[in-house]
Amino acid sequence: MRNIFELFILSSFALLSGVTVHSLEANETGRYLISVDRTSSQQLMSLRQWFQVNREIQDGDRLILSVSMGARELDFFRVKLPMATIEPDPKRYLLSQQPSLGAAKLSTWGREVIGLDGISEDQIENQKLCIIDSGYSPLHHALYDELVSFTPHPNLQYDPMNDLCNHGTHVAGIVAAREQPNGMRGVVSKGKLPLHIVQVFGESCRWIYASDLMDAVQDCRAAGSTVVNMSLGGIHTSKIERDFYEKLLNENILLVAAAGNRGNTDKSYPASYPAVMSVAAIDERLNRASFSQRNKEVEISAPGVAVWSTVSGLTEVVVRSDAVEFSNLEAMTGSAYGQAHAVLVDGGRCLRTQRSWNSKIVLCERGGSTFWEKLLNVQRSGALGVLVYNHEEGPFRGTLGAGNFSDIPILSMSREQGKILKDQHLGRFIELSYFYDSTMGGFEAWDGTSMAAPHVAGVAALVWSHAPHRSAKDLRKALCQGAKSLEDDFTGCGLVQARKALEVLVELD
Repeated sequence: MRNIFELFILSSFALLSGVTVHSLEANETGRYLISVDRTSSQQLMSLRQWFQVNREIQDGDRLILSVSMGARELDFFRVKLPMATIEPDPKRYLLSQQPSLGAAKLSTWGREVIGLDGISEDQIENQKLCIIDSGYSPLHHALYDELVSFTPHPNLQYDPMNDLCNHGTHVAGIVAAREQPNGMRGVVSKGKLPLHIVQVFGESCRWIYASDLMDAVQDCRAAGSTVVNMSLGGIHTSKIERDFYEKLLNENILLVAAAGNRGNTDKSYPASYPAVMSVAAIDERLNRASFSQRNKEVEISAPGVAVWSTVSGLTEVVVRSDAVEFSNLEAMTGSAYGQAHAVLVDGGRCLRTQRSWNSKIVLCERGGSTFWEKLLNVQRSGALGVLVYNHEEGPFRGTLGAGNFSDIPILSMSREQGKILKDQHLGRFIELSYFYDSTMGGFEAWDGTSMAAPHVAGVAALVWSHAPHRSAKDLRKALCQGAKSLEDDFTGCGLVQARKALEVLVELD
């Protein structure tokens, strides 16, 4: 808490400068990016008592800080440092929808459609691919720890080699899993591609900030990475972040990011910045995935539906009642892990809270409100778990929405399963479990532009290894010119094709 004298000085300065002084009650703390040139950096650092520093990034002749401060201090800084760029520090989220509903049988279709035939991996060691994600599990039998370096999560309680989200391990397998007897393998599969793993997502896998991501990219650069994969993003833009990535491209680092999974025309960042390749997702029929974002910044496309890859552990979803076990259930994206053994009650469409749901498992019908709204109503009522059944035939996958996470398990099921529970099991005890077993490393099929981006990143490293004298801008041009047109304006240049891209790259003037 600032003392009275400090607040008096700040308020007086703001009034004399014509700056709006926010009320004490309105002085909500926010997270902001501040970028200054070298001449202003000392002045900025002399004012450190006014804010909490979250990240400090030296970007050439500019200093970038991520700070937490209140609205009054924000007004103060905008006057005190008129040459500084000050803007919100936006959130960035993982961009997968796991697991895939359409992948009952193991398939390697993704690798088969990107034109890898006949391209040698003999020179791949002259590249280094950086994966900014949730970690990496080198103990998985399809992965490796030779030639792999790590930057741990800023919170040292997390181990970058213990990927509790599975996301980073799945992305890494798409890039570099060694060939397995079941046919599974990455874009490059000899175990010779140097990797640098930057763990930015902790156990919750919820979100990071743009400043965390820029700091991670700095780690990639320091490790000598040539290609950076970012299977993450958010809809809010930042001039500071945009300029930061522009410098990296000019330093000969190729940046690849997921286009986003909102299924609309929103732009996702960093993918939509000019210096970053935005990758859309396609399915096995080479059609754009319904969830893949549609905008003019999409540059290229790659497999992103029912993509099988490595996972460090397996998730299990179980619902049992009277010795009857229900299968093919899905945990909604954003659901908490957990177990509950309680009486099942009918919540209808769960459009409002109910005291009678306390310490119960609530059955909700899909429709009438968002899944997030249903979850909040049930959760606020003190329930232990939620089962949402479809309003039409068949199963479905639900999501709580970007940035939304439950405190209790919320699962989706088919209409048929819901009717059985409603007709035969209300008022009875049922068991609901959604848990993660880290000892069961294997393979899972996931959907998402998160899965599309590493296909492009892997192809980029492979192609570049045959012409390392070419620039990142040359490589980017070759990947686009060599792509297979899909006759869809929102798939960019088309489906990435390794062989064609290599042919273009070696023939560029």
